Amino acid sequence: LHSIQNLLREYSDQPQKRPLSIAVFGPPGAGKSFGVEQVAKSVRPGMIESKTFNLSQFARPEELLAALHQVRDVALQGKLPLVFWDEFDTSLSGAKLGWLRYFLAPMQDGSFQQGEVTHPIGKCIFVFAGGTSRQLTEFGADLSVEESKAAKVPDFVSRLKGFLNVLGPNRQ
Repeated sequence: LHSIQNLLREYSDQPQKRPLSIAVFGPPGAGKSFGVEQVAKSVRPGMIESKTFNLSQFARPEELLAALHQVRDVALQGKLPLVFWDEFDTSLSGAKLGWLRYFLAPMQDGSFQQGEVTHPIGKCIFVFAGGTSRQLTEFGADLSVEESKAAKVPDFVSRLKGFLNVLGPNRQ
């Protein structure tokens, strides 16, 4: 948590054009979102506005655009959006880890494409909270090398600036 706090502090102290992307892994109910949110709010009290989007409830990639517009709106209001992409590791249209490819451009460029228009997102913190892996080393481990590349796992992981494995209250 101290490392995440340091990342958040360093990111929030500097002008930024793209999101800070971190991933949090652990079993359901382990406190992944709660822990990160408390740390973030301690770094910038009163400046953080949390948004949570559960990707398991999205059916199409177009729904992600509406979520990104909400994030952009918070940034335009002068707040620092803390965006939880819950269940980011769920399937999309039967494709394992199908959502990953749609986050690559926003993570890398700090913008997203809607039709012919490119929208900047602004300074924000993306927190990818997983539901299928208990730690980063398990993320995508059930895929072959070819499946992992097709799902964009290496590209996604390379864009993360940090990660946190949360054990949770239950014994392993």
